[in-house]
Amino acid sequence: MGLLEDDAQWDGTMTEAATVQSPARLRNLFVILLLTCGPSNPGQLWESYKESLTEDIPIQARRENPGIVLDYTPDMFNQTLIILEDKALGMAGKDLKQLGLPTPQRTLGD
Repeated sequence: MGLLEDDAQWDGTMTEAATVQSPARLRNLFVILLLTCGPSNPGQLWESYKESLTEDIPIQARRENPGIVLDYTPDMFNQTLIILEDKALGMAGKDLKQLGLPTPQRTLGD
């Protein structure tokens, strides 16, 4: 999977949580993990779980546009990164760059 041995427990935590938690709760867990556990490769952890962390965004888009077929898009992942960064800033005053993740692209309204 590409994760360092040190991150195996965080990978296991995310795998287990992804099967039973809502995307919103999974995002909370992910931010707490980043802030308190210091995974050695947070970018790889993001890449491994970005679809699970984003799962509710295309569902909401389909609800607003019935019949539309949507795959995950870079904009959806960016929206998730914005949510994660807002949580990290609120909890610890840290942005995603400080936590080893991509910086989301924000517009004036974000």
